[in-house]
Amino acid sequence: MYLIGVRTVGLAIPLLAVRLLASLNSRDYSAQRPGTSGVESAPTPHSSSVVEDLNEGALVTVGKATKPYTQLTVFMDFECPYCRDLDKSLKVLEAEADSDSLKIIFRSFPKPKHAWAMPAAIAAVCAVEQNQRYYFELSDYFYGHQHDLTESTVYSAARESLAKDTMFDRVRFNRCVESGVGKKVVDADIALGVRSGVMFTPTLFVNEKPIVGNRSLGDLRALLLSASPLQP
Repeated sequence: MYLIGVRTVGLAIPLLAVRLLASLNSRDYSAQRPGTSGVESAPTPHSSSVVEDLNEGALVTVGKATKPYTQLTVFMDFECPYCRDLDKSLKVLEAEADSDSLKIIFRSFPKPKHAWAMPAAIAAVCAVEQNQRYYFELSDYFYGHQHDLTESTVYSAARESLAKDTMFDRVRFNRCVESGVGKKVVDADIALGVRSGVMFTPTLFVNEKPIVGNRSLGDLRALLLSASPLQP
């Protein structure tokens, strides 16, 4: 089991083993709909406890949620340009929001058609296993080099990017990648996404409400303000 880190002040929850659906590998579960801007609402998942499901075993969580709060869960793909743009808005929200009343959960949902999205997600998980801030350092790197990376270079690029920190352990990182441990963590997020009705990236859940596609900073603020607060 893993304890995965936070960007600022957040929660670290042991990941539970999640069995992948039998048809997962045969389906392009997150492809963008042709001819759309990626901003329509997703089908409502058939779950009586959507918020709890999205929170359980969270990969990366920002915010303490010590008073009535809104939970924003995002399913992301490092190779997705819409996800890159959304990540910029999320950083602004983090900076201006009260960390006691906003919790942001980051989930991996790499598209099968994106050649290096899966290895990038695995690299992020294996880096975070060492240090909480590594996930976001790699996130910034991957989003900033979307046109440069390939399936064969993503792991070496991740190592080189993190090697600036003398505490980064290359051997430990390689062991996590090669053993398949990191992929199991990413697969668990994918399985949760599929179970929750996610098909496209980025997909956001404002509490239990699913929203597909990138939204402007103003739209995100409005969605958060209109949401009914959850109790800590």
